[in-house]
Parts: sequence; C-alpha cells; structure tokens
Amino acid sequence: MYWKYLKYVIRHRWYVFIECCKLGIPIRGLLHDLSKLLPSEFIPYARYFYGTWMKESEWHGDRRNYIPWKYTVMGVEAAFDLAWLKHQKRNKHHWQYWLLVMDSSNKEFTLQEMYQGGEIYLSRNNRHLAAFDESILFKEDRVKENQCNDNAYMYAKEIQDWLNKNPKILDMPLKVRKEMLADWIGAGRGINGKDDTKSWYLKNKDNIILHSVTRAWVEEMLGVN
Repeated sequence: MYWKYLKYVIRHRWYVFIECCKLGIPIRGLLHDLSKLLPSEFIPYARYFYGTWMKESEWHGDRRNYIPWKYTVMGVEAAFDLAWLKHQKRNKHHWQYWLLVMDSSNKEFTLQEMYQGGEIYLSRNNRHLAAFDESILFKEDRVKENQCNDNAYMYAKEIQDWLNKNPKILDMPLKVRKEMLADWIGAGRGINGKDDTKSWYLKNKDNIILHSVTRAWVEEMLGVN
C-alpha cells in the first residue's frame, strides 16, 4: 500500500518536473509536492487510495470483528479529507490556496470584485448577464434604490449577498499558475499515461474557482476558446 503510493508520488513528481522545465520554472518542479512525503499527508493518502477497509456496517454486531474507527472506510475518508486540506494550504499551486474565507458579512465590494463574483454567481444560477450589467451601473452610480431598475437592484443585492457568503478569489502569480498547469498535466500522465488536461479542465471548470485573470491565462495556455 505505502510502496505503491510512493511509486505514484515519484512518477507524478517526475512528470511535473518535466512540464515545469518546459514552462521555465525547474526549481518549482524540484520542490513540487514535497509535503506529500510528510506523515500527515503520506499515510492518509496511501490508506485512502491503495488500502482496503471495512465498513462499520460489516461488523454485524460481533465484537470479534471490531476494529478502531480510524481503520474503517469512514475513518480513512475523514483522515484523507484533513490531509487533503493540509496539502492545499501548504502548496500554492493549488487554486484552493487562493480562496480567502471572509469573516465579515457586510463588506463593500469594488466594481472589479462585483464583476468577477457576479459572473460566477450568475453562471451557476443560470441568470442573465444583461441584468447583471445594469446592477453594476446601479452600484457604480450610487443610484437610490427607488430610482433604479428593479431587476438591477435585485441582482446587485443577490451578488452582494453571495460574495459575502463565499470566499474571495485571489489572483495567482504567474510562476504559481505555471506550476498548477504542470501539476494538472503531470497528474494526467501519472494516472492515465497521457496528457488529457484540456478535456479534464472542460469537464471540471465549473468546479474550479479561479480569479478571472488566472482563468484567462489557463484557458489561453490550454487553447480553450
């Protein structure tokens, strides 16, 4: 189990290093994912991906079948979730690292933040961008509530509330974007033996939360129209 996972990590890091060299960041390739070798990540990852564990329902009430909770499916999954969170926050090449959880519910947002957050919010809720544009004008011109278009005010309030309840998205520095892209390519080659990054991205893009500048760069690099 642990040996299999170690071989995967070595293979993954090799592919990522190759891509990092192509992108002009070899040092980041050498340092990539070293935190995966820490016990707090390595052990939960290996158990989750390569272990076989008993479900609590399989004990059938027989104490002879009892095993500690951490060695059950639920226990292994819980340990992996924590290890995955640690990995995200230790490694800047993960987009999750650049999400800032807001601790204020009444923050005023800039027009740029409204545009970026509004585009994400509306796309996820199948709303019309035209009305969103009106809401931006409403906020920019400081028009009083009773003087603005009803739809515009509604959208502005919805977006404002949504932004206050969701993490703030920070732009990723160029060298970190490059490592993220190299990581995606390396993961594809390490798991599937081929570079299927573009198709993977298109399939998962709605779940990948990126700053608009970062996303534009990623899609340009992947050739996404």
